[in-house]
Amino acid sequence: MAEQHSLLCLKCRGSGHNVSQCKRGAWQPELSWAFSEERKSMALGSVSTGTDGSVVCSRCESLDLIGLLQSRPPWNSQSELAEALDEETTESTNGSIRSLGKTGSVSFWADCDVCRCLFAITPNPSSEEQEVLLLPDWTICRVAGELGAKADAPEKRDYATCLLSVLRPSSISLPTSVVSHRGDALCLVESDLTQQRTLGGRQIHPHHEMNAGTVLGWIRSCAERHDESCAPVPTRELDAVRLIDVESRQVVRYPGPDCEYVALSYVWGNVTQDRYKLGDRLKELPRTLEDALAFTKRLGRRYLWADSVCIDQSDDDDKADQINRMWSIYRAAYVTVIALSGTSAHSGLSRFSRPDCYPQLRCRIEGKTLVSLMPTLSQQIWVTPWGRRAWTFQEGLLSPRCLYISDHQIYFDCSSMQCCESLDESRSWAHSLTPSSNPTEEGFVTWMLRQAGAGALRIPLDWPSRRLEHWGEKLNLYSYRTMRYAEDAIRAFAGVLQRLETIYPRGFFWGLPIEDFDWALLWRSQVPPTRREGFPTWSWAGWQGPLFFGQPIDVKKTRQTPTYLEISGYHRSGQLKQIFATRCDDTLATSSSHDTGGGLRVILRNDPIEKASRETLPEQESGGGPDHQHPSAEKEGHLSVTAVFLHLKPDFRTPRTRTYQAGQLATFPFRVREVQCYIRIMSTDRCIPGRWDAAGDDDDRWVPDHESPEEQEEWVCMLVARDHMQGFVMHHLMLVKMRKSVDSGEEVAERATVFELLVPLEDLDILEHFMPRKRRMILA
Repeated sequence: MAEQHSLLCLKCRGSGHNVSQCKRGAWQPELSWAFSEERKSMALGSVSTGTDGSVVCSRCESLDLIGLLQSRPPWNSQSELAEALDEETTESTNGSIRSLGKTGSVSFWADCDVCRCLFAITPNPSSEEQEVLLLPDWTICRVAGELGAKADAPEKRDYATCLLSVLRPSSISLPTSVVSHRGDALCLVESDLTQQRTLGGRQIHPHHEMNAGTVLGWIRSCAERHDESCAPVPTRELDAVRLIDVESRQVVRYPGPDCEYVALSYVWGNVTQDRYKLGDRLKELPRTLEDALAFTKRLGRRYLWADSVCIDQSDDDDKADQINRMWSIYRAAYVTVIALSGTSAHSGLSRFSRPDCYPQLRCRIEGKTLVSLMPTLSQQIWVTPWGRRAWTFQEGLLSPRCLYISDHQIYFDCSSMQCCESLDESRSWAHSLTPSSNPTEEGFVTWMLRQAGAGALRIPLDWPSRRLEHWGEKLNLYSYRTMRYAEDAIRAFAGVLQRLETIYPRGFFWGLPIEDFDWALLWRSQVPPTRREGFPTWSWAGWQGPLFFGQPIDVKKTRQTPTYLEISGYHRSGQLKQIFATRCDDTLATSSSHDTGGGLRVILRNDPIEKASRETLPEQESGGGPDHQHPSAEKEGHLSVTAVFLHLKPDFRTPRTRTYQAGQLATFPFRVREVQCYIRIMSTDRCIPGRWDAAGDDDDRWVPDHESPEEQEEWVCMLVARDHMQGFVMHHLMLVKMRKSVDSGEEVAERATVFELLVPLEDLDILEHFMPRKRRMILA
């Protein structure tokens, strides 16, 4: 069996050699293999035909994979798994981690059924020195989202075990706990599990036909067992919505609250579709829509909502009106069908008009059957075309029940649980829970998160005390996505903002929550972003690229450490209206009645910031009050900001630990009058529009990419928020570029970056060194 021609290569995925002998020059991205055409067309032989005459090599026999899968993993959470993987050796794991060797020398044989399966679940290496490790983990983690589920109760440790193949070290700059469950896995089928184990593997139909019975079973289980968070919620907003009658193929008006309609979410691509009005009969539609009509019939439902047909694309007013109803449309759907893998409206739904799906792995060893579990839904969302489009984000997030159809398998994700074709949830403890099972006083969905994980996009919104986190996490996920038209940056997020108004009753201004406007201004870019014109520099919508949201140490206590900030914004009334205000010596001013982050406030003695906030602004700078019409602010997107500013030149030349890398929190120490202070930065937008000139002398300064002769520039640091931690007061600063026009003499500022200044609490008076001063300026 061990002949050279039967070797399989992890680098090129060809045969006849291993990685050390491979002539292919470039390494492939680590996680791309599971979604590659090579994996889809991989010759599986008896693995796919299901013959019992399996051939197993001596190496695979010695691995005792059945024993590994029948044992319980020694870790109870993804963090414990990460700790075990990060150790130099695997001795402390009681043999639960098996090493196959280095990628440059490991052997997989094409004529061994088990080798082919292990080869097919192993990610692409990035060097010959990585180690290939096999390890077990709980199958519940496959449907629990990126952070997995904790096996912190006896019933949770009765789940089946799946086999993962990971590379150490990984080439992906993400936590090991996140990377470990991306890609494929192997598991014993449910029928081969002992009576004490559950959530085993399930064989997917070999011809990959859509199983409507399984789908209806998931929906029925959700309807019978879960609370109102999973139930469709019809509202009066739907009265102006149009649907497709799948029987008559006619565009009709929403028939009423008893209507159970299916919503469709898909990627349009560069497909020009016919325009329809109320009463029109449909011509032949693109394949994805035709498949959705057929699937709606198969689910026993009469109506389908698809944006390209149910919104009059030729009427801008109708489009705007329907976009404002997106939350209501998806929230009321019986189920939302998501074409996860399609690249355009012509792609069709997998398993309907697209039979070219990924084959499920299968092998027999010791009389038992192993099947592959396919990539997780979370991973699918990250890499598929649907998961990269901005408009589709709110469609998946706002729907109480989502059915994701991919080229690998079908996934069901509601507000309380996740299911997939390759895992048999019929005896699963978590999938059988009901509100009556909840022994706590908290909401059912909140409690379910700890039992079965957070799923793909679902995060409960029933915690007003954590509203800043809810907004920020949604914004973080949305920021990774792209859109065809830059002007849609906030519009494509509008449905999410509408949903969040249940915990942010004062609403949003340019995408930022008014009650937490200070922390919302402190968003941070993960990579150097691209400017979006038409939006202010201070709003996240003005920049394209993934970002983090600004947050205090405790998101439940957003304003325990006092600062001073007054912000007014231009409204269509023609006046500047106060948006947000907080004082050093008082409770939150404008939004105190809505604030959930109060509690006991930290009293800072000898505080130069409080002293500066009591200053009286000169007449020419006071502007006549918060509602005064400042000439430069009389346009949407400009803010009139009164704050305390510090004169500070950040020095990023000498990091405390390691060289700064994009998206990585870095700390830079410095001394003022023998007092140790720190600067911390995570954002990479400090590179826009210039760079820090680290010449190595005391003249370190910001160098703009260009400087207009008509303008004079000044760089200052605006104090936005403060927090405290371990004896330090953290000053969250926005570096702004002040420009004074030679013609008008008026100052207008633009955001450059945000960073933190840490000063010891006992030496807070050292802030006098930075000359804090109260001033007003226009932020554009």
